[in-house]
Amino acid sequence: MRVWVTRSEPGCSRQAEALRAAGFDVLAAPVLTIEATGNPVPEGAFSHVFFLSEQAVRHGGDLSYARSASVYAVGTRTAIRLQEAGIRAAVPDQASSEGLIAELHDVPLDGAACLIVAGEGGRKALVAYLEGRSADVFEHLCYRRNAVETPPPSLRGITHILIASQDGFRAMARLWCSDGGDSDVQVIAASDRIAALGPELGFSNLNVAAGATDADFIAALEVQ
Repeated sequence: MRVWVTRSEPGCSRQAEALRAAGFDVLAAPVLTIEATGNPVPEGAFSHVFFLSEQAVRHGGDLSYARSASVYAVGTRTAIRLQEAGIRAAVPDQASSEGLIAELHDVPLDGAACLIVAGEGGRKALVAYLEGRSADVFEHLCYRRNAVETPPPSLRGITHILIASQDGFRAMARLWCSDGGDSDVQVIAASDRIAALGPELGFSNLNVAAGATDADFIAALEVQ
């Protein structure tokens, strides 16, 4: 078994190290690079601030806008990055926009100023939910994802590919197909929503991990 870890850095190297420690042969080769947009933070004071990735923390500016707000992190890694900046964040049980939405069920939001810190082109589920709860919603789109154009030189022998996002799945598919990869390769996606792209992209050998953490992917690989 040879596993391709495709997520962007720094998560790619971190996850590859965890998989190697678990005994897997790993290729760490991101299919997306991250670039700061330079967009300014919307002006004003915010009651609630939502960070939708650790990249949002890395590229979100000086984070002063979050220091007097209720802060939410989409997952544990994002919360760790915030903690390193001296900001404590609530973390949902499910590391997704849906998980954040579940956390907000009993939170008064009518008229509340809410800031979402995220990347360009991401999902709008949280925006739609907050607007539906009559919150005033602002977005700080502080980074963008760029697809890697050239396949890594060591794709031969790959038997399993780990996918953590829809954008990553699309970027991986372009690289894999341009390198002549077998469409029957085993793809392990971090969610059903991501895996649902498989047939559209030409992949049919799909499994779904419990989430996108190192432990989730290791557990999915161990049953292969």
